[in-house]
Amino acid sequence: MNGDSVPILDLEEYLASGVPQQRFLQEAEQAVRNVGFLGYMNPIFLRRNVITASLDRANAVFGLLPETKSQFVRENLGKQRGITLDLGEIAAGFTIPDHKEFWHHGRQYGPNDPMHPDCGDNVLVGDLVPDFDTAVQTFYLACDAESNVVLDIFSDLMGLEKKFLRQWAANGDDLLRILHYL
Repeated sequence: MNGDSVPILDLEEYLASGVPQQRFLQEAEQAVRNVGFLGYMNPIFLRRNVITASLDRANAVFGLLPETKSQFVRENLGKQRGITLDLGEIAAGFTIPDHKEFWHHGRQYGPNDPMHPDCGDNVLVGDLVPDFDTAVQTFYLACDAESNVVLDIFSDLMGLEKKFLRQWAANGDDLLRILHYL
C-alpha cells in the first residue's frame, strides 16, 4: 500500500486470526495516520443481494401513486420514519431544486424503551409492497452489524478491548435513508 493512498480492506481478513488480521490492522492504522480515514472496506454483512433486494422493493414503494405514498408520511416523528415526499431542496451553491423523496427506517425500539417516544415504530407497508418490510429491515441490520465491526477495528487500533466502542453506539437512533430522485 502506498503510504498516502486509501486502502481497499477486506473485513474477512480482520475477522481472521493471525497474519491476515495483523496485516489488516497495519494497513488500517497506516491509512488512519497518513490519510485520515479508512476509505472503502469490502463488506461482510452488507452483501450485494441484501442491497439489491432492498433497492428493488424500495423502487416498488417509490413507484406507488402519491396519494398511496402519503399514508406512509410520519409528520409527528419529524419524518424520521416512513416516507418523505418530494422536498424540492436547493443544495448550497445551486439555484435549481433537487427533487427527491426518501424512506427512513431505523432501529425498532420496544414500547417500554426510553427511545420509543421520540423514535416510534418503523413504518410498515405490509402486503402493499410484498417483502419490502423484510428487505429494508435486513438491510438495516446488515449495516448495523457492519458498523459494529468497524467500531471493533478502531477499538483495536486504539489498544482498547475489542468491543469497547460498541457501548457508545449501542441502541442508537441510526437511520437508513433510501433516496429516490424524481
